[in-house]
Amino acid sequence: MDIFSTKLSVIAWVIATLILVKLAGNLARRRSKQGATVERVSEPPSIGINYFRYFRRNVSGQEKKKKKKKKNEKTKVGQLDALTAMMNRSGWDTFQWRFLGSRTVMTRDPLNLQTLHATRFRDFGMGDNRKNNFRLALGRGIFAADGDEWRHARGLMRPYFLSEHVKHPNLEPHVQKLLRSIGTGLDGWTPEPVDLQQLFYTFALEVSCDIFFGLSPGQNQEHDKDAASSFSAFSDAFDTVQEYLSVRTKLGWAYFLYDGLRFRRAIAQVNHFIDNVVQRAAISMSGTPFPAPPSFLDQLLASVPDRNPRLVRSQLLHLLIASRDTVAVTLAWTFHHLSRHPQEYTSLRASILSFANEQCIEATTSEQHIRHVLLESFRLHPAIPVNTRTAIRDTCLPRGGGVSGEDPVFLRAGDEVLYSVYALHRDPKVWGADAEVFRPGRWEGRKKGGWEFLAFNGGPRVCLGQRLAMVEMEEVLKGVIRRFESVKPVAEGEGGARVTLTMSRVGGCKVLLREGPSRR
Repeated sequence: MDIFSTKLSVIAWVIATLILVKLAGNLARRRSKQGATVERVSEPPSIGINYFRYFRRNVSGQEKKKKKKKKNEKTKVGQLDALTAMMNRSGWDTFQWRFLGSRTVMTRDPLNLQTLHATRFRDFGMGDNRKNNFRLALGRGIFAADGDEWRHARGLMRPYFLSEHVKHPNLEPHVQKLLRSIGTGLDGWTPEPVDLQQLFYTFALEVSCDIFFGLSPGQNQEHDKDAASSFSAFSDAFDTVQEYLSVRTKLGWAYFLYDGLRFRRAIAQVNHFIDNVVQRAAISMSGTPFPAPPSFLDQLLASVPDRNPRLVRSQLLHLLIASRDTVAVTLAWTFHHLSRHPQEYTSLRASILSFANEQCIEATTSEQHIRHVLLESFRLHPAIPVNTRTAIRDTCLPRGGGVSGEDPVFLRAGDEVLYSVYALHRDPKVWGADAEVFRPGRWEGRKKGGWEFLAFNGGPRVCLGQRLAMVEMEEVLKGVIRRFESVKPVAEGEGGARVTLTMSRVGGCKVLLREGPSRR
């Protein structure tokens, strides 16, 4: 009887809480609309059960077929494609939904994105849910900060990214190590499928550790097995932390419900590795001048008051999140597309070989060709397909409301805005009828700038490391394509996209590669 009473009490408490949340949300909406800063605002279209019916009818059937082939394979690309298809067919570039008194607005409208990132930048922030979630694992870094705290974190990073050391990094040792890890037989072909995605993750992490920490674990793995094992364990723990953060982010205010011993152990392992690196750097700096060139860690220790270890660690972890994953997943998607478009691969290889010996400061035709391939890969598979901002004061988006979709959309403080870069980059109104097709030639004569293309964000929060990321990816493309004359995809269930904090490929990017005649 006591157990029954307890259950009834819990149920009554939950119902009462939901009612109070709903009433509070309605009251806040009425008060916010009374203080609206624009004369004419309208509600955007609302979605509910119809969207989920559409999703189930058009996507879940395809996923069931895939699960029959590989039961343990998790695919998220169906959700992104369903969202994009719904926007394309309905003509809605902005819509909304409500849940338990909270309101979310989804948009891909370039004018709204310009408002979020630039025009009304100060009206939007990361939101308490995201900041509190990230800070548990990553600390108070640039991706979990707003206002003065964000400006301080960005100010610490900005000078280093403008240095010559970062503008012209020495990537050759890392590229050569990557190439040595790909073995071939007497016929020039790799004897078994190569998972390029995993190799790119290792490459990007080692480059980041080299440039930002002054640490090159990948260069001496044969001679220092303990260091290699520690680095590998750190990489695995870092992946675990990101997986948990991704799920917690999707839970919104209920992020704290997804926790566990595995998550906490991974955080401890990541912190231990970074703290050891910081401690060694601090000891080596004592009474000695900077090495030439100094790493970001060296400069950070010199600029942070009292060399606060938690603050230093936080900046480094946030930097690694951006630098490793963006490079790795974009390279993987690039070779995914090139392996399925052999004519593009052949054309790009001819371009690279033709200009292999050219030493020109200006961008050569080869470099432009490489850049167009990378931009097209970024367009179809942006590293961060969906992102969020939270209104920190009453404000509005300029477009998306009313029957015509041309009226402003009022946002009250606390409303969340999701924006889908994935859907934006596949909008036929912007990219033409072949928006879903991999075609690097579309970038001929087209400027990268503008709010129709947001691979590196925009406005005050534009990615500081975009130049470095492009240089890394260009050097890898040159190295791999010079050595291998052809690449073939290995169809193992045709894995789709796996969305955590970034969008990677399910099952990796497995291919067969064949060396050119001069290499055999």
